[in-house]
Amino acid sequence: MKSLKTVVAIALAVLMCVSVTSAFAAPADGKTEIKVGWAQNQSDENMNRMANEFEATLKAWNDAGNIPTFNMVRVNAESNVDTQIANIDALISQEVDVIFSNAVDSIGILPAIDKARAAGIVWIEMRGVQEDRVDYNVALSEEVLAEKAMEWWSNMMDSNPDLVINAGLIYGLASQTMQLIRVDALKDYLLENYPDRFFVVATAYGDWDTNRSMNTTEDWLRAHRNMNAIITAGAQMALGAVQAVVGAGGDMDEWWFTTTDATADAFSMLRRGQLDMTVGIDVPQQSKENAETLIQVMTGTYTGPKTFLNSLQCLFTIDASNIDQF
Repeated sequence: MKSLKTVVAIALAVLMCVSVTSAFAAPADGKTEIKVGWAQNQSDENMNRMANEFEATLKAWNDAGNIPTFNMVRVNAESNVDTQIANIDALISQEVDVIFSNAVDSIGILPAIDKARAAGIVWIEMRGVQEDRVDYNVALSEEVLAEKAMEWWSNMMDSNPDLVINAGLIYGLASQTMQLIRVDALKDYLLENYPDRFFVVATAYGDWDTNRSMNTTEDWLRAHRNMNAIITAGAQMALGAVQAVVGAGGDMDEWWFTTTDATADAFSMLRRGQLDMTVGIDVPQQSKENAETLIQVMTGTYTGPKTFLNSLQCLFTIDASNIDQF
């Protein structure tokens, strides 16, 4: 079997050790207060936890007596790029110093990025925008995330040599191009290594939405009677897919569901035997690292690459064998 490709060495090469409570760091431009614009793409469990931990990390810096202090202004686009562009205009009017963005549309947001940077605002992007248009990107390695899923699927397929998978694939937003890797890399690996046993019978964009994914799956159940697996990019979409199969009277012992996220929905489905595996993302740790990176950028102490990858400890596989640990 072909060896799993890894980018672990690359990720380790760019990791930094940062602390919000260590040495005093004087601001690069003499400011004593930095206003941070938090441009959230939508309101869901992951994004709200991320925003809360990000703000808590900034508060920890402030409470330690560090200068400059960091104060956060939150805006939420509710998955609408026009709303997000309007939000950016509002942040520019409020004269924020830096915008930390989770773009709804990594292409559609570009004019807003250009406008903000022209106003002297630093732009740090989480969704992967071309490097020449932002100041910095911060990201999980989507390749490593996919590799975690590859390892689980490989073990499962090898342990069930007679199993044939006819899968539906549900991505997040089409406009968030980086997240497509987590499903596409897994798909390509399975098609290459199990060409007679793994087949893709349908694909769709679920837009991180439970109802949309449920409706999509209901359509698939009518059109693809042989479907027996659904791979989704996020747990809220897995929940919709599971609800559709359960609602149709499907035998969950004959279905396979895998996804990404360490959310309450994912844990609940795992405990009920409705989800087989999720690649968990330690959202608080991820957001803490992102806030620490922003602090370094804005205090002139950041010396890492233009794209900062979160540490590998942010990713882990959860299934029936270890769900009791969560």
